[in-house]
Amino acid sequence: MANFIKKYGQLFVGSVFLLYFLYTFSNALDIGIEVVISTFLTIILYFQSIGVFLYFYKKKGKPRLQDWFRLALFVTLVLDFMEIVNSAEGSVVVKFIVSSISLFDSPFAMLVIIFALLSLDIAYFIMNTFKKSKASNENYAIRRKNWIFAILVLSTMIKGYLLFSGLSGYGSSLEYTTGLASLAKTLANILNPFALIVSAYIIFIESSHNRKYHIVFYFILLLQVFLGLLSGMKEEALIPLLYTGIVFLIAGKKLPQKGVYMGIFILALLYPLNNAYRNVINDPYLNTGSSILNISIAVNKIVNEPLAETLSTGISQYGDRGSMFPFFQYSINIEPSWDYYKNMARYFALPVVWLVPRAMWEDKPKADIGGVLYEHIVGERTMTAVTPTTLGWAYLEGGFVFVIIIFLLLGLMLEFIDKNDYREPIVLIFYVILLHKAIKPEWDVYFMFATMLQMFILYWGLLKILGVNKGTYSEN
Repeated sequence: MANFIKKYGQLFVGSVFLLYFLYTFSNALDIGIEVVISTFLTIILYFQSIGVFLYFYKKKGKPRLQDWFRLALFVTLVLDFMEIVNSAEGSVVVKFIVSSISLFDSPFAMLVIIFALLSLDIAYFIMNTFKKSKASNENYAIRRKNWIFAILVLSTMIKGYLLFSGLSGYGSSLEYTTGLASLAKTLANILNPFALIVSAYIIFIESSHNRKYHIVFYFILLLQVFLGLLSGMKEEALIPLLYTGIVFLIAGKKLPQKGVYMGIFILALLYPLNNAYRNVINDPYLNTGSSILNISIAVNKIVNEPLAETLSTGISQYGDRGSMFPFFQYSINIEPSWDYYKNMARYFALPVVWLVPRAMWEDKPKADIGGVLYEHIVGERTMTAVTPTTLGWAYLEGGFVFVIIIFLLLGLMLEFIDKNDYREPIVLIFYVILLHKAIKPEWDVYFMFATMLQMFILYWGLLKILGVNKGTYSEN
């Protein structure tokens, strides 16, 4: 399959897109010239995203981090726009939540995407000018391996405690965003990715044969997936599998075909199961107060429904989850009136923002912009949050110019990680985390930068304590 994609990917995928483009173009003619122009611009965006993705996959054997990001933006914005045109039935107005957008504004939105991707190109050329990739045959080995697995167990225990105490997970109260509960959440959220990725590094890249490590790793992996299901947050169940899978593939191992099919099957079931579980939690007559009993009720409900209907529902819900063009267009429309943050003023505080506690900095930026945007749409504050994609958040900083600057900075960071040796533990950690970010472009770049800076300092310090042998291979 991989060889087929490398050899015929451009021709096959390009032909499929051409057919879909012609279908969309025929529907755009019924709406107006502005939508026709936007539809033509999707051709440029196809080459900037899918075309570039397949080019680097064929040339280097793997796409770059920014290629995954381009692909995700194409799916969530460009393909979503085309789907909207095809279902508009000649109408120019697109309704979402309690608001609406006009497809007549879409040409400018398409230009914003085009220039954002051009900024990533500029970042690539800059990094290729000043930093060349070097092939490395060096090996790295963690010295204090026992400590890594101890951190993995500890961080998982903290996550479990927070969940069963009602301090985290779906429906947890916002009052636990400060104090000791907040500290425990932060500790778990920082330590867990580190321990999970590095322990996977020991298992798959170092190829440790220590039976104790394997037992602890796979037990904790399954436990984290189970805790993710109990949390009612789909991503919490998927992240452990995603991070482990990325390290597994980087180690040069291949996923068995049956495993791929099983993974797709589980993904299709996850959305309906998660929704059923949330419905149980929200229903006072069904909610038992026990996470385990509640998930049992949800599983029973899913089992009693026709499998084909359940799978179809799950797949369609993933499609709905990736429908972000209306929110992106809306963010462009409201940019002049948006004043929650502006002109990248927040970015100047990045070096110190993670050092100063909120108690000492009343106006410290909060990661609540999704809720603020939803309030802007519906007119009242709720626990619901939405995203106009990473591109939309960048545009809200002040328009076109800030998109170019922010995406240039983002591209430089992605390229810096791409040009280093993935087998070096500190590089691997950030490659895995950034790949996860790239395929889910919903985040605000400011908070991503702030988190990456904090993680780099802490992870670098932890690896110094744990010890990394360069050019040697150890088995403890």
